[in-house]
Amino acid sequence: MILEKHELFRYLLPELKRLIARAATTWTTRFSHAVHSYHSSQLQLLSSHIHDVIPDLETYLPLRSDLSGLHLLLDLVELTENFNLPPIDEVPYQKLTRLKRLTIDIICCSLDVVAFNNDQVQGNHHNLITVLMTHKNLSLQGAVNLAGSMIKEMFDSFVEIEKALLGLPRSSQTIKSRDISSCVRTLKDYIVGTINWAYETELYFGKKGEEIRTFGWVFLNSATDSQE
Repeated sequence: MILEKHELFRYLLPELKRLIARAATTWTTRFSHAVHSYHSSQLQLLSSHIHDVIPDLETYLPLRSDLSGLHLLLDLVELTENFNLPPIDEVPYQKLTRLKRLTIDIICCSLDVVAFNNDQVQGNHHNLITVLMTHKNLSLQGAVNLAGSMIKEMFDSFVEIEKALLGLPRSSQTIKSRDISSCVRTLKDYIVGTINWAYETELYFGKKGEEIRTFGWVFLNSATDSQE
């Protein structure tokens, strides 16, 4: 099993196997796919580093999504919270799936922006800003502006789909409707919690996180600046 080789998940396997034993077949299939996608994305990342390849935007976004491991975590949240979600062939489920993808994209793209300086220092070119600068021929500021616009569009799409989902006719199964609302709230909490964490941890902004959150954005350094 792939997770047995993972530094974190191998310690969680006993509990994870217990949870999976009571999971629906559809969940198990989806989780298995997420595990293999996570593993494949790591191999693809390694290959890109070896050959010094910076992927284009269309390749990078799904790769970054898989690399984040958030598909795994959100699946596990669904299982541990015992959400009773609609069948996969129904519109509510499809909209929930879209919200999950948007949640992951919002988190990944937002973290790429705040991690850009660190990634430059470490020589990591798998960052949204670097991808936009390379393949869209943009300056650093231009790439940051475009990334910001992309993230805003993702937020707008999330709000639009959320309204459509929660505005659908209520199922006769009240508990299922309640679980859908709880699932959406969980996704929103995940976004807010991650963005707040980005300011509160010293990983990205040192001890200036609260100041930056209060008064504005942080200056990012281009690759040339980082080498000086």
